[in-house]
Amino acid sequence: PIKHLACTLAFCAAQLHRSQVRFVCGNLGDGIVLMRQAENLEILLQAENQEFANQTWFVTSTDATERLRIQTGTVSVEQVPGWLLTTDGAASMLYSKRNKRFAPAVMSLLEDLRVNKVGNVKRVLQSVLRDSLAPRTHDDCTIALLQVDSRTRRVQRRAS
Repeated sequence: PIKHLACTLAFCAAQLHRSQVRFVCGNLGDGIVLMRQAENLEILLQAENQEFANQTWFVTSTDATERLRIQTGTVSVEQVPGWLLTTDGAASMLYSKRNKRFAPAVMSLLEDLRVNKVGNVKRVLQSVLRDSLAPRTHDDCTIALLQVDSRTRRVQRRAS
């Protein structure tokens, strides 16, 4: 049955073209998509819930095409763009709505990807998901990262 295919959707694709990065991101449901530009993180697509908590839209919803949000843009490669996509279960642990701040781990993970420390990113994600996120929520805890490979660019790391 179609109801067994119900899920939220988040995606991002980026293409390096000379000194620019073109991107397209989309979201349907209660996850978030955030973008890194140099040392700044900003939410591109906010979670969208229905009238009550824990109600959201799925790809199988009759109005899914009207609820799908898409954002496109171009950013300089000097801004070392990166993206984090997450479902609401993980977002609640990585982003404080009250303070409007992201956990320092978000920038660290994107930076580690930028300098090709993929093994470190995998270990941290497994540990965070297993030890911190999963025990604190009954919701899904999905995290996806996309970082433009700009190892030749010198970006000062923020002190944690």
